[in-house]
Amino acid sequence: MRFVFIILIHIITVSHGYSQNMANDTLDVMAKVLFDNIDYSLKPNYYITCVGPETHFTKKSFLTDSELSDIPMEVLEELETNARGGKAKVWCSGFLKTLLKNYDTILNPSLFPQKTCITLSPKDIQKARNDHEYRIAGISGKIKDIIIFTLHTPVFDNNKEHCVVSVVSRFYIFGFQSFDYFLKKVYGKWVIISKFNYVIS
Repeated sequence: MRFVFIILIHIITVSHGYSQNMANDTLDVMAKVLFDNIDYSLKPNYYITCVGPETHFTKKSFLTDSELSDIPMEVLEELETNARGGKAKVWCSGFLKTLLKNYDTILNPSLFPQKTCITLSPKDIQKARNDHEYRIAGISGKIKDIIIFTLHTPVFDNNKEHCVVSVVSRFYIFGFQSFDYFLKKVYGKWVIISKFNYVIS
């Protein structure tokens, strides 16, 4: 009985460690792609939506759009399989707070006036627009606008060494843009290897 109890404790400990590592990887990836999207020259207010849709990925579209040919096919197949099993997530209230606290040196929390996620309801959007004004170079007068990020759920390969994730930026005056990111863990740090599947409107 004692042996069984020890085994159960070990399984629980390993599972907790795996979940914690996955959470840390998700935060690391989110911080990296967010930093890549922040425009420090305009300094608009940034917000993050509460829902993280699933990231769609196929090796065929990746090889076509990214023009990368040196990624092992096994990795791409794992990413494709794991993407098919992915689900949308709702980022909890503590997600953004933790993200901005742990990565404050690169994300500049002052650009995120609301430390919790928002919905895309007209009420939330209008409140955000009313809270902020900024001046665009070359255009006279103050223009109300915000940028809202939708961070899709990251997809990892089985060894948690490669990742794909989609990011949509909504500019409520200028339209939107979206990128798919391919990242690789190099010496324990997530590095953006490629941006692909670029869409702008």
